[in-house]
Amino acid sequence: MTCMRASTFALAAILTAGALVGAAAPARATDLNSVLDTLANAFPGGSAVWVADPSRPDPLYARDADRSVLAASLYKLAVLAEAERQVDLGLRAYTDPVTIDPEDITEDGSYFYPGDKLTLDEALEAMITVSDNGTALKLWRTLGPEQINKTLAANGISGFNVALDWDDDNLVTARGVGTLLTRLAQRQLVSAQASDRMIARLGRQTINDRLPAQLPAGTVVAHKTGNLVGAVHDAGIVFTQRGQRVIVALTWDADDQAADEFIAQLAETVYTATMSLVIPVSVRYRLPIDVDATVGSTQTVSVVVENSGQDAWTVIGPKSVGLVWELRDSAGTVVGRSAKPLTVGAIRAGGRATIPVVVTMPPRSGEARLSFGLADASGMPLASAGVATSMLVLKVHDPYPVSAEVKLPSILHRRE
Repeated sequence: MTCMRASTFALAAILTAGALVGAAAPARATDLNSVLDTLANAFPGGSAVWVADPSRPDPLYARDADRSVLAASLYKLAVLAEAERQVDLGLRAYTDPVTIDPEDITEDGSYFYPGDKLTLDEALEAMITVSDNGTALKLWRTLGPEQINKTLAANGISGFNVALDWDDDNLVTARGVGTLLTRLAQRQLVSAQASDRMIARLGRQTINDRLPAQLPAGTVVAHKTGNLVGAVHDAGIVFTQRGQRVIVALTWDADDQAADEFIAQLAETVYTATMSLVIPVSVRYRLPIDVDATVGSTQTVSVVVENSGQDAWTVIGPKSVGLVWELRDSAGTVVGRSAKPLTVGAIRAGGRATIPVVVTMPPRSGEARLSFGLADASGMPLASAGVATSMLVLKVHDPYPVSAEVKLPSILHRRE
């Protein structure tokens, strides 16, 4: 793109998935790199690629990551970040009016016409979900390119430069875009609240012929595409049952269809590798035999968790784990679960810890099931990766009837 002108988730089935995977390393990471290299080498054009796990400091894969290329519509990610920063500070509101001016309508086209009035929220939605150019140019001018670049720098993002004037170019590197998306996935881009808003908006993307194209139906991908003559990009966060993956694919000098297919294959390869993670955690549980499972009562269930593996568990960091639980009533309905993993603490190999779990019994009598499992450092349940779970069957009963009958020894009555 010539800058502004060309811009255009047993417990495996019971427990829900959390956000990031911190305890696992990719299975056969060297093989993953090899496969991605093969894909890139076979692509009939140029490519710059960045693949990252937001819970890890280094990328999982990088190819030509510092090559500066025309951003196409990826510059809109920076515009979005600056808009959310100003909303966070109260400098702007989603209800603020945005009027499209004649200079916002270029040869690249727009869904709007000069004089059209929108709210800031509507303008941001059009800019991201349908990659509208008119709203993007209006917001670029309104927010100010200098300030947009300052916000990128303040967030530790280099290799991402928004054009300062009409004759300049928007330029990005795969590393720069990957850094922005990693901070977004970590909920650290501008603020946690702003990050959540941006992820939600990017998740409503309607141009889904690249990163999401070969992923299982229902996979959430918060992403932004970019197109120019001879340049096809896609960059985003792929949400899997085993954590998030940041994927940036920048391509040039290739047919658009070939670029679309390459980016889709790349995302599918990363997704498959992620789902093949090996979790080096082995655990045994000891559950209580007697639990007073009175309807509606709150009980403390003591669960003994034993580290039956070879590696020690730590309090924090990638080798830390937590205990998660879920309670289902006699009808199989979830009636309670851990809001977050319970701290297990540091346990050496062969060691154990007793974890008190406070549970409120179902409101109806019958046979209930209380399931336990482990989660990794990020809160991600590990059952789907083959880590053992355990279940306690509870006989939930109504309160026992209590009667009071006073009997006096007959000898007392004789003297009355």
